[in-house]
Amino acid sequence: MKLLPLTTCVRLARRYREFRRGERGPVFVSWFLTRECPIRCAGCVFFSRHPTPPEDLPLADKLRVLADLERIGVPFLFIAGGEPCVAPDLPEVLGEARRRGLYTILVTSGLVMSPELARVIDRTARGVIFSIDGIEPEHDRIRGQGNYQRV
Repeated sequence: MKLLPLTTCVRLARRYREFRRGERGPVFVSWFLTRECPIRCAGCVFFSRHPTPPEDLPLADKLRVLADLERIGVPFLFIAGGEPCVAPDLPEVLGEARRRGLYTILVTSGLVMSPELARVIDRTARGVIFSIDGIEPEHDRIRGQGNYQRV
């Protein structure tokens, strides 16, 4: 069994103490890091709500978001997209999240994962969630023909 890092445990303990006092603070944040995505999945809420998504934040603003998350004591950060693996600044964002003690999970389709990016993710993220929507026929119906095998 792998234990949570000390910084994560401390942040969770603080959140629990705040909760017991009737205060509320976020335990996790799910961040759509980029609007870019190589596919349009059936039922994707992001593109159905934002046919022309807003521009991505510049890296300096993304780093300020991470500083704010650390400052308010968020223990867990889920980075999603679009497809976060196409964000050119993903390595910098993941590295900064790690330096700030955020327990970061990357949520990806897995379709644009390169060996180099996988090494960066391995060094910086605490985990990866691959979006798989069922067995092959169901996954391909939602994400596009052949994508199950690509993942």
